[in-house]
Amino acid sequence: MEVATTEKAPAGGSTPRWTWWTLLIGAGILLGWAAFVYGFTSEPSATGRTGAVLWASTLVSIFSSLAGFAAAVGLQRREDWGRPMAWVASVGMTITVVAAIVGVPVLVGLVSSRKLS
Repeated sequence: MEVATTEKAPAGGSTPRWTWWTLLIGAGILLGWAAFVYGFTSEPSATGRTGAVLWASTLVSIFSSLAGFAAAVGLQRREDWGRPMAWVASVGMTITVVAAIVGVPVLVGLVSSRKLS
């Protein structure tokens, strides 16, 4: 006798179970990072390009975080849209973290060095 299961397989293959809670943790950290970066937008030096970079980093961090939360829910519920959303969220998180840790200081350095010459 076979027992029927109500758990549906996700489209596009099987995703490891740890993926959804990893996305959830990453989304929470990224949301905290967005709040931290947003705090610098009120500084007097946050004008022009520097202000634009800070706002862009904040907005991309927020959107990537929201995608991460949605992807975690989709993966945990094994929805068909969970895997594609997880791809979007993970790429967004990777780009955001690289931009926040490396890109912003480099851009600020490039802008400030340009004013010296």
